[in-house]
Amino acid sequence: MDIFSPCALSGDLSKKTIPQLGAKIVCGSANNQLDTVEDGTRLFKRGIIYVPDYIANAGGLINVVDELHSCGYNRARVKQNIANVRATVTRILAESKRQRRSSDQVSDKLGRDRFRAAKL
Repeated sequence: MDIFSPCALSGDLSKKTIPQLGAKIVCGSANNQLDTVEDGTRLFKRGIIYVPDYIANAGGLINVVDELHSCGYNRARVKQNIANVRATVTRILAESKRQRRSSDQVSDKLGRDRFRAAKL
């Protein structure tokens, strides 16, 4: 298979399952797909592209949050914000390759940096 898309249960990616995985990409909506923090590194070392669940899920959340906007829902704004997710994924995957670190480590750091910058 080319893509494995875990969309229901957590912990599908583990020390036991990753060596058996034949996919080139993992991208799905199930929360907490990695059984342990080391599993992102296992995927990286096998050359498997991994898009963390909270990024794969971002479009749905962006849409829901926009419904709460003080000016009301704006489809164009939603589409633009969702388009930004693609740029973020591209950035994370490029940084993962450049830094030789797993994509979950890179995306976690990016998230922490964004929260700090927003003082959340």
